[in-house]
Amino acid sequence: MNNKENADIIGFSNLYPNTNTIQDTGYDLVKMDGNVITEAINRGKNVRDLKSFKISQCDAVMGCAMYIKRRVIKKLNQFNLDGYNRWGEIIYCHKAQQNGFNVGVLGHFLYHHGKSTKNNKIIDYSTESYIFEKEQWKNVVDKYIDKQLVVKRKNIIISPDVINIMKQYKRIIFYGAGSVTELFLKKISSDRIKLDILVTSGLIEEHNKEFNNYKIALYEKVNFNRDDLLIITVLGRHKEIIDKIENNNCLIKWVVETVNQGNIIYNLVN
Repeated sequence: MNNKENADIIGFSNLYPNTNTIQDTGYDLVKMDGNVITEAINRGKNVRDLKSFKISQCDAVMGCAMYIKRRVIKKLNQFNLDGYNRWGEIIYCHKAQQNGFNVGVLGHFLYHHGKSTKNNKIIDYSTESYIFEKEQWKNVVDKYIDKQLVVKRKNIIISPDVINIMKQYKRIIFYGAGSVTELFLKKISSDRIKLDILVTSGLIEEHNKEFNNYKIALYEKVNFNRDDLLIITVLGRHKEIIDKIENNNCLIKWVVETVNQGNIIYNLVN
């Protein structure tokens, strides 16, 4: 309530359950290589390393808890169903900005203990899969997003050290068939780097699906060997994924991102 005059729509920052890991401090729309993407601000960082703040402006907030002023509701009285249970809040907040309202996120963190909304029997509304959501997001951008309002721009850079590390191993296994893995695969392909690559996922609906010229395997069906390098590309969730993999006698590293002068730089840590 102390910050209610500082934005027309206010949301909370979120932590992953039972951790100090940030899920988001709001969301921004960003132009990346000409495409509009969503950026979960500060995702994967430790909350102890974040400079404290009371409220910060952003493009959208998570819908678990939103304070929406009456004047906004009078202008925009519904959430669009073609947000596919994923981007309804982002569409709503963007429409609010188009109508001159602003959005803020509180530096007060909530633990996200709620059951996942990804339990709808209709796969389009339920899955966390990037493969399923990629075309849906494109439709959302084409239909709803005013690109003139997207002022944040970033470039993605894969650290040269990453490629040098990968070349040292017999087989590279990616866990996660998402945008980060896609970026790595495109880099490997464009640089014509010869590597034995396997893409794995924990989502049963992705099993045997085509992903950037690779067939996705379920991680439960994979034998992880000592000469393999497992790269976890699901940002901020490496601990829970490592716990899932019992036969983890390979080397495990995960992707972290840092921001420097408007660039997102991906590196590997273990």
